[in-house]
Amino acid sequence: MFNDVTMSPRPRIKSGLLDFKYEKAYKKIKESFWGDFLMGGLLVSGIFIIVDNLNLPQEVSINIGVINICLALLLMLVRLAWPKISKYRIHRMIVNATNLYKTKQYIKAIKSLEKIFKIDPKIKEVWFNKGIALNMLGRQVEEIECYNKALEIDPDFTHPIYNKACVGSLRDNKQESINHLKRVIELDKTYIEKAKLDADFDNIRDSDEFKELIG
Repeated sequence: MFNDVTMSPRPRIKSGLLDFKYEKAYKKIKESFWGDFLMGGLLVSGIFIIVDNLNLPQEVSINIGVINICLALLLMLVRLAWPKISKYRIHRMIVNATNLYKTKQYIKAIKSLEKIFKIDPKIKEVWFNKGIALNMLGRQVEEIECYNKALEIDPDFTHPIYNKACVGSLRDNKQESINHLKRVIELDKTYIEKAKLDADFDNIRDSDEFKELIG
């Protein structure tokens, strides 16, 4: 499904996450570190001020202060480790979705994929794979929406362009299919051979435009 497993009923299209190594998720999480650090510092300072104004016995104030400092250090360590924690979470979601897909539990696979969006909603491969799962459920409108989301992130992402061409043909929308097919071939000539063998294009295979595209 994600690596060397094909989600799509079209075996020419791999639905793997390609070389996705969580760079975007890492970057987003790391960029917010200093803001989180400042907010944590303000929170700790606020607790000290509140405790100081409560006029508690000195021993109690000291104990609360020590606990406060320990908690602050613990939170800082967790925050520093958060990128790795997020990477592990994403990995587990991918593995879980893959296993669910293999057992034809497509709805659950989609839900597992959607959890990744809470960490980073701009991972094009995850949008593509969600579209593949929707394809297996026959939900073509939502499938196309997912491909469009992937293409908003990367307009030259060939996998969803090709699959949109396939869906267009299956829906007897010849011009839409030809337009997408033309675009994907401009980006990658290897799709010519894929299209020649793909049964999804049987509806438009006899058209002059299709013949001209695939040669």
